[in-house]
This record gives sequence, C-alpha cells and structure tokens, in this order.
Amino acid sequence: MESYTLNSRLTRGVMYVFHHVCFDYAALSGTISYTSTGKDAHSHFFCNAWSMLTTRLLARNLFQPSRRNTGFFFAGRDFDGVRHSYMAALKENEHSKHTWQRIFYMASIPCLAITMWAALSDHVEHRSHERPDYIPYSYLNVRKKPFPWGDGNHTLFHNPSEQWVPGVGFEKEREPH
Repeated sequence: MESYTLNSRLTRGVMYVFHHVCFDYAALSGTISYTSTGKDAHSHFFCNAWSMLTTRLLARNLFQPSRRNTGFFFAGRDFDGVRHSYMAALKENEHSKHTWQRIFYMASIPCLAITMWAALSDHVEHRSHERPDYIPYSYLNVRKKPFPWGDGNHTLFHNPSEQWVPGVGFEKEREPH
C-alpha cells in the first residue's frame, strides 16, 4: 500500500510540474496569457489538455511497476513477495554460512596437503625406476599426415625424454632427480 501511495504522489508531482512548464512556455511564447478570454482561452484549454495527457502518459510509463509479470498465468502471482521471502531466509542463515565455511577450510586444507604428498611420493617412486624399452607395435603412432606444427613428427606438447618419436626414438635420456 505504501508503494501505491508513493507512486500516486510522484505521479501528481510530475503532472503538476509538467503542466506548469507547458503553461508557462505557452504564456512566454505569446500563445496565451494568464488572463485569457475568448480565442486565447481556447488555446489555454488545448495547452492544458495536452499537458495533462502527456503528463499522464509520462507518469504511467515512469512510475508504474513493471508489467513483465502480468498476463493469464502470472496475473495473480506475487513474485516480489516470493523473492523477499527467499532473501529473508538467506539473511537468517548468515551464521550457518560462516560455520560451513570454517568446516570447509578446516577440512580442505589438510586434504589438499595429503593429496599433494601422495602425488609427490608416487612421482618419486615412478622416477626411481628406469624407463622400459620401447617396442614399436604397428598400431602405435599411426600418422597418415604430419602434424601442422613444427617438423610434423612431434606432438603438440612433446616431452623429449618421455615420448618416443617414430623413426628417431627417445630424443633425450631421463635425468635423475
């Protein structure tokens, strides 16, 4: 109800200002005078009617609520009320949000540290063994045309110590860590 009162007050204010601007412009331009009678009174009537019409159209478009939620299906639904009810629930759960943030940080940092340690130990164990000999099976490295980069014989992210190149073999030996 308060928004309706505010809208009607704003509408009346805009209409008042626009009417007086139009009327004063007409008076200054000599179209009408403030003490109009006869033919000038007729001009005053049309100026007044025009200002009222344009003011109402302007006020209706500026200050009425959005009509996106109107129509057969949306006519009786209060979507703004639903939005406010969801926002109120979020504001009430602020403490719960901070609690879950703390739980996440206290659990994720140790889990990440354990995962990094496991990956590093697996990498060190893998590098401690020698590289197995490459057996060039006929179904491996089948290339019907060269790659469109470099010399056409290397993959895009080529590792010379780990990837075998057809016709060349391993380009570098593994370096021990």
